[in-house]
Amino acid sequence: MSIMEQYGASTEFRLENWYSGNERICLMNEYLATGRKQKRLTQEELSEGVCAVETYSRIESGKRAASKKNYLKLAEKLEINAGYYWGQIVTDDYSDFLLMSEQRLAIIDGKTEEAKVLLKKLEGHLDMSEVQNRQYIDFMEIIVKKAEGVLELSQGKDELKKVLQYTIPSDEKIERFYTKTEIEIIQNIVLDYLKNSKDYSGAIEVIEKVLKNDARKSVSSWYEIGVLKKKLAVIYSDIKEYEKSMQLVEECIRETIKNQDGQMLAECVNLVAWNLERWMPEKKKDYDNLYIKVFYLTDLFENKSNHKICKEYYEKNLMQIRSGISDKEEMFRPYYLMGMKLLDYC
Repeated sequence: MSIMEQYGASTEFRLENWYSGNERICLMNEYLATGRKQKRLTQEELSEGVCAVETYSRIESGKRAASKKNYLKLAEKLEINAGYYWGQIVTDDYSDFLLMSEQRLAIIDGKTEEAKVLLKKLEGHLDMSEVQNRQYIDFMEIIVKKAEGVLELSQGKDELKKVLQYTIPSDEKIERFYTKTEIEIIQNIVLDYLKNSKDYSGAIEVIEKVLKNDARKSVSSWYEIGVLKKKLAVIYSDIKEYEKSMQLVEECIRETIKNQDGQMLAECVNLVAWNLERWMPEKKKDYDNLYIKVFYLTDLFENKSNHKICKEYYEKNLMQIRSGISDKEEMFRPYYLMGMKLLDYC
C-alpha cells in the first residue's frame, strides 16, 4: 500500500501478501470472497458483528480496504490463519520489510555491528505491542549475540525457547501453521541441541513435534518444513538409523519436485549419496554416480556456492577413481544429459 501511495497508483485493488514457501500475492478482496464461499456464508452472515453489509460489500469488491480491526474479525470468522497474511513482522509500511531484509543480510554477511544498528532501527519503527514483532526482534537479538560470541550455546537454546513461548506455550498443541519466525526459532533450537552436547534425542523430539502437528494436512511453508525434515534425516544418519533417514529424504525429494525447487533437490540427492556412503560403503560406484548428478543439478539450477563445493569434491575424490578416463568432459557427459532430462521432468 505504501508503494502504491508513494507512486500515485490506484488503490482500488488491495494487495495482500502471505508466506507460503515463496512470497505470493493475491487480491485482498478475492482472498476474503474465496474464504466466505468455502464457509458457505452470505455477505450478510459474514459481516454481522463486524461492519455494515454495505461496507463489507465494498471491501469484497475491492473498492475500499478493510481496517486492521475489521480484517482480524473477518479472518477469525473465516478461520484464516495469521501466517497466511502476516509476514514475519506486522506493519503497514513496506519500507519496514526492506529494512528487515537489510538487517538479515547484514547478519548473513557477518556484519554484526551493522545488524545491531539496523535491528534497533527496525524496533523503533514497529509496534512492539504486537507479539509477532516482539518475537522477531528478540529472536534476532539472540542471533546477533550468538554471532558476537557473547551468548553460550546452552544459554542460547534456553533463550530461544523463551522467545518461542511468546506464541507457542510449552506443551500446547497449536491448531494452525507455524509462522516463518517460529520455524526459524525451532531450527536454531535444534542446531543448539546438536552443537552443544550432541543431544540427538532432544533435537529429534523438537523436530517431530513440528512434523506431527495434526492440523497440518497440507504444508504451506513447505520449504521450512523441508529444511527440518532434511535436518532430521541427517540426525537419523548420524545415529545409524539409515532407513528412517532415507524415508525422510524421499519425502523431501517428492515435495521438492512438486514445488520445482532445484536447490533443495540437489541437496536431497546429495543426502541420499551421503547416506549410501555411510550405510553401504561397498556400493561406492552407486553413490559416486549420485554425487555426479548433484554436481550437474547445482550447475543447471545455477546454485553457484554449492556447485563450487561439489566441483572441489569431485576433482579431489572422483577424478582419482576414474583416472583411466582422459577426457573429463566426456566422462561427465552422460550425467549432464541425464540432468537435462531431470530438469525437463521438474
